[in-house]
Parts: sequence; C-alpha cells; structure tokens
Amino acid sequence: KVTELSKRELRNNRIANENTVTDVESFRNWLDRKLEDQLAEMDRKGTGNLIVGFAVTEKGKVTDIKIISSTDTEVNRVVIKLLSESPQWRIKQLQNDPYKIYYSVPISYDVK
Repeated sequence: KVTELSKRELRNNRIANENTVTDVESFRNWLDRKLEDQLAEMDRKGTGNLIVGFAVTEKGKVTDIKIISSTDTEVNRVVIKLLSESPQWRIKQLQNDPYKIYYSVPISYDVK
C-alpha cells in the first residue's frame, strides 16, 4: 500500500529528535533541512518538484527508494542519498507486531 502524505497527516504528527523519526512530519522536517543544505552546497539554484517512493521496514530502516516522477536527475541522486542516510524510524505496530509500510512523498524545492 502506498500512502500519499497529506497536510492533515503532517499537522497531526509531532517533531522528533535528529536521531529518530517518529512520524511523517519529523521526517519531512529532516528531509527539507538536509535537501536545502545539500543543494546550497552544490550551488544549485532553482525550483522543482519530484515524487519519491520508499518503504520503512519493521526495524525502522528506509529501503526500496524509487523516484516516481521528476525532471532533474542531479536532484534525484541527492534525494536518494539522503533517504538512504535517513535516521531510524520508530515504526508503527499492528497488534504489537511491527510492519513494513510504503510511502509516496511529494517534494518541492526552491533554492535561491
């Protein structure tokens, strides 16, 4: 199952520390900061959008990273690298058993 992250989901979740992602909002905050830093280091200017899909395993690791839609291969490489370095997720449990969950995340960037 692929879940598109809605603004309501983001509002209903809270921010975690840097070493653990506890929810979608803390992940988005982490990814936004890291992507902005990486693009600035590359002296990359401009705007763009992409959609990335990935899974979070039962152990909280990000896997199965795939760019679903994009127009910039250089930014794609940065996003894939960042996701592969993502902090550990505190994963959801169903009847006390952790399970793998799939996400589809739209990303917009604007570096000036």
